[in-house]
Amino acid sequence: DNCVYYWRVKASDGSSESYWSYGSFRVNTRNDNPLVPVVKNPGQNAWINTLSPALELHPGKDLDDDQLTYQIELYSDRKLRNLISQVESSSPVWSLPVELEDTTWYFWRARVIDEHGVSSDWTDTHRFFVRRVNQPPEITILEPQADIYTNEASVTIRWEDEDTDSNATIALYYNTQPVTENGTLIADGIGENPDGEADTYTWNIENLAEGKYYIYAVISDEFSSVKALAPGSITIDRTPPEVTAEPAGGGYYESVTVTLSSNEEADIYYTLDGNDPTPESEKFTGTGIEITEDTTLKFIGIDLAGNQTEVYSEVYTITHNRPPNQPSTPTPEDTSTGVSVHLNLSWQGSDPDPGDTVLYDLYLGTQSNPETKIAENLTSSSYEITTLEYSTQYWWKVVAKDNHGASTEGPVWSFSTFSAGGDSDGDGLTNEEEINLGTDPFKTDTDADGFSDREEVEWGSDPTNPNSVP
Repeated sequence: DNCVYYWRVKASDGSSESYWSYGSFRVNTRNDNPLVPVVKNPGQNAWINTLSPALELHPGKDLDDDQLTYQIELYSDRKLRNLISQVESSSPVWSLPVELEDTTWYFWRARVIDEHGVSSDWTDTHRFFVRRVNQPPEITILEPQADIYTNEASVTIRWEDEDTDSNATIALYYNTQPVTENGTLIADGIGENPDGEADTYTWNIENLAEGKYYIYAVISDEFSSVKALAPGSITIDRTPPEVTAEPAGGGYYESVTVTLSSNEEADIYYTLDGNDPTPESEKFTGTGIEITEDTTLKFIGIDLAGNQTEVYSEVYTITHNRPPNQPSTPTPEDTSTGVSVHLNLSWQGSDPDPGDTVLYDLYLGTQSNPETKIAENLTSSSYEITTLEYSTQYWWKVVAKDNHGASTEGPVWSFSTFSAGGDSDGDGLTNEEEINLGTDPFKTDTDADGFSDREEVEWGSDPTNPNSVP
């Protein structure tokens, strides 16, 4: 009984044979009970970490190859008196339709029923223990998402949280460093939002000192805690910026380019028409402001926290520069003759603008239009020269320059030097001898000691020293 038999047959005419033909049949004289199913999962004394487990059997066996139905029962007691749930299904796997209690023992058994309603024996009763493995809660701070600056009395902290297996609580902290340790408590005992929507908390910062702060959250359930640092910081700033103009207001002899700057990041707005600026006024972008006429520059600064300065004012008076006056009154006088080859050229110069600095360039040559510059940027209106030639006519001129780049060229003057062999003072020494001795060729007694330069030379005394006499 309950066996399968196989047979075959072929035909033969004495000279040849056909191929074999195969067949089989099963002997089943009566219906047998299905075999007891084998428990697959959870096994005896197993621990499971979910409140909604699946109970699973190995596929059942039946000697008659009947279609089988699985009957599974779940109890809360070992004597199988308190039935929690049961099922009859063609599948050997049953996902429980109820949520079980945590930290609790459960008991289950199963059997199979064939298509004729004949069942197997029940399996041994298996028990399992429900001990859920905690899933740590999660929290993400959404605001501040970026660094913010504020002078308000409060800021809003916003986050998303989730704790799938318990009711977690949230604490908020602030710190002066971007770390999630040793912070100062803002608020605690905030319940997890059960609908999964974002949570918010309005933080009163009215009495908090100015500075930069970092926010972090701690979400905790009975098993674990998780921390999260806000992506952005909060800078409390209640002090307006300091804005300055460079150069400052004052009197100028030419146009000025003014730059506005702040001691912290700020937007600067300005006017040039005398009206007080507002955030709708012209914004300073870093390009200098050209001041070409008398102007009152007014400006304000607004920092990232919204603190606004008072109205600053700088007054610029532009007096257009005038060039220096033309050099005049030359020494020696124009067209002078008999001039020494050791000579101190001098002139008069000035500037019509008070406070201007005047420098002089000196040109000298033996042509009527002197182009050789023998000295430049002279601060005084005189220049000593000792390299002139005897019996030579010279032309000279002076160019006056002020400190604003304006210049005025003076007229061309001339003079002629005396001859080497002449005696301009009639003391018996030639001009050349006097130049070599260092005496004045235009004075008979250079040191005014009562002896002529020639007498002192003849007697061996020094004609330039009044204490040296013959």
